[in-house]
Amino acid sequence: MNLLLSCFFKKILVLLLLYSMFGNLYSQISNNALNFNGSNFLTINETPQLDLQANTSTTFEGWIRFCSDGTIFSKNWCQGQAGYYLSIINSGKIRFWGHNVTACNLGVYMNLTTTQSFAFNTWHHFAVTVVANSTTTAVKVFMNGSLVLSSTQNGQFNNSNQNLLLGAYKSIAGSYTALQYKGDMDEFRVYSSELSSSELGLAVPTNSNLILHYAFEPQGTNANTEPNIGTLGGSFNGANKLLSSPTTSTPLNYVDPYLYLPTTDLGPDILLGCGINTTSLVTNNSATSYSWQESVPIGGSWSSISGANSNTLNYNLGGNSSASVIVTGSLGFCTASDTINIIHVNSFTNVL
Repeated sequence: MNLLLSCFFKKILVLLLLYSMFGNLYSQISNNALNFNGSNFLTINETPQLDLQANTSTTFEGWIRFCSDGTIFSKNWCQGQAGYYLSIINSGKIRFWGHNVTACNLGVYMNLTTTQSFAFNTWHHFAVTVVANSTTTAVKVFMNGSLVLSSTQNGQFNNSNQNLLLGAYKSIAGSYTALQYKGDMDEFRVYSSELSSSELGLAVPTNSNLILHYAFEPQGTNANTEPNIGTLGGSFNGANKLLSSPTTSTPLNYVDPYLYLPTTDLGPDILLGCGINTTSLVTNNSATSYSWQESVPIGGSWSSISGANSNTLNYNLGGNSSASVIVTGSLGFCTASDTINIIHVNSFTNVL
């Protein structure tokens, strides 16, 4: 009994140690997160407080779990007054971009892009701090608590009269159809100060300079509104914000933040021989639906495999010498795919 208790308390100590190391990074993910489907976005009314003006400091932070490149937030339109945006580009790199002029063709003021790519379908914490004085502007970008981008340049960002958008970017043509966010977002906050590294990613914000806060917890009976704004006071004077698309309003879609997005892995290519032409293909059981396609022979056109709708497929190569099979797993609006080649050989000695 004493041995069992000793083991039990050792496990508790290990859990407490792990929590002290990582709990701060993950504890802020609340009971719900907001899902973006690649066409909807959140519009936040224009206010000068969201401009990156001289003699001000601003911090943006939040949690993202993305399944494609896209825009995290933006306050920009190059045909009007240009501003700034934070986005995911080139398969998982983070870019912070901004102008100090009023049109795109007059040059970029600040264009910072990470060399590191961040994993899709995984929760990441992001933070951007902007400190502008009378002559220079300093920008720092943090991912998961680590500084990944930093630059100080002369001048300031141009003030933008555009709305702040979550999950979308207003293109040169004035549309929202490109670079829209696809995935989940949680605990988006804006502060009128530069947060220290110890203040980033807290489960409950403590800095009184919080001016905008979306906890993404549904409240009341109207699913179209998100009322968590400026919970620590501040002077941001905004009404409930509507999740919208370019032409229609779309209800907020809340998701379980602990539900991982799909992954698919069929393993290495397969060689069949000695009269065997059937194999079992199995991928991760992390999606809610699956679809399978085949290309016979390898490099041919793709066609759906009828009746294949689970994460396991018993595949028969038949009289063919080779085939490619692709599986696509779907979870919410996100998908993941993997391809495997199956080759039939007369003798394994021919390929060894």
